[in-house]
Order: sequence, then C-alpha cells, then structure tokens
Amino acid sequence: MYHPDGWKIIQLVWPDGKMTYRLAAGYSGTYIYGDSWRINSGITEIEAGDGYWNIHGETGSVHQITPHGEDRGMALHMAYAYLEQQVANGYLKSWSKVDSSNYLPVLSVITDEED
Repeated sequence: MYHPDGWKIIQLVWPDGKMTYRLAAGYSGTYIYGDSWRINSGITEIEAGDGYWNIHGETGSVHQITPHGEDRGMALHMAYAYLEQQVANGYLKSWSKVDSSNYLPVLSVITDEED
C-alpha cells in the first residue's frame, strides 16, 4: 500500500477519445533522494475509510490518501509537467484535474465500464 503526501484524481483523454481516471501521487523525499511522483494504472475502486480513501488501481496497487493531501506538494507539479509533455508529443489528447466535489462522476464512470 502506498501513502502519498500529495495526490489528485485526474482525467486523461487519449488520442482515440477514450477517457480514463487515474491518481497522480506525490511523495516528499529526502535531501539525497528527492521528491518523486507516480500516476496509477487507472482507478478501479474508491473505498472510503475513517478519514481516508483507498484508491485501487488496475494493476492491483492501493494508494491510501487523506483529504489534507489533495493537490499538495512539488512532486505533483512534476507529474503535471510530465502530462503536459505527453499532450505536446501527441500521446495524450488532454488531461485535467478532477474537482474534489465531483468524485461521484468518477465512481459512476468506473461502474459503467465494469457493466
């Protein structure tokens, strides 16, 4: 289980028009190792706990996130820069941050894809 310091749910639109939701996660590093980030394989389930959420990915990864970490930390900005490069290079059509008050549509899209 991963415990990112910062996170944001993002929407990716691929060149073929397919839309997916993923978790961008940032981790504070040390003086020697520095900050790092990752983008999960695709959200399959959002499980609510007491003061946290477990975000399950397509590859089986689980990221435990807390409300105070949303869109926080420099590592996330590195992930956002990477996504901008992917758009510029044509690997992505577009990407956007999902408004935190708008997570219900994410859940409904995931549910619709499973049916």
